[in-house]
Amino acid sequence: FQKADGVILIGAARGISNRNRIPCVALTSIQKERCEIDRVGITLQEALNTAVAHLRELGHRDICFLSEKLTDAKEAMFLAALDSNGLPARPEQIVTSEKRFENAGYDAMEELFRRRELPTAVVAAYDYMALGALYSIRSHGLKVPQDISVVGMDDISVSSFLDVGLTSIQTHVEEMCTIALELLWKKINNPYFTVRQTVAVAGDLVIRQSTGPAPGIPRQGGPAAFGQAAAKG
Repeated sequence: FQKADGVILIGAARGISNRNRIPCVALTSIQKERCEIDRVGITLQEALNTAVAHLRELGHRDICFLSEKLTDAKEAMFLAALDSNGLPARPEQIVTSEKRFENAGYDAMEELFRRRELPTAVVAAYDYMALGALYSIRSHGLKVPQDISVVGMDDISVSSFLDVGLTSIQTHVEEMCTIALELLWKKINNPYFTVRQTVAVAGDLVIRQSTGPAPGIPRQGGPAAFGQAAAKG
């Protein structure tokens, strides 16, 4: 067995140490938790605050989060984003699917349709879930964003090429990977460089056509209400 010169970890860095003195860098969301290895990541809480603020400015007050079993860390951040924007933060605003990717988004959105009242906007844990949510919404005869606004996360390449461009949080993955490699290479080449670093990369909200004024609020081309659109479907 040959010892690695360095390791890049993807995901949570809590509880991981470099006792074997192998340089390690974690690609993860930056939180206030104490960490014993270098970290590079997006300040996801701030990015979610910005996304929720964008929806609030559009008149949305009932916003839900579509999650799955591997994105539970983002759920608390979403509730904190609601609270920081002066909106009610309740556990029932989190819908968690046991599935993954597009199927998870479709499944979580279908759960919302089974409830008595729909939210006016949803934030998906990542873009592939948002794609599944879009399909679910349209299968019920509703429109995005006239009836429900949708926000994704990661800003994958297809987001801007959809017939309704997806508003998404850009996470700058390539930039984070470049920084992580530079940190790792520096420590591999200099074992005496032991400074522990946390590099935070700010996420950007890319606004496209999938978010608009909440139903009932006038927009360009006239008002559109959920009930009207549902009747057409």
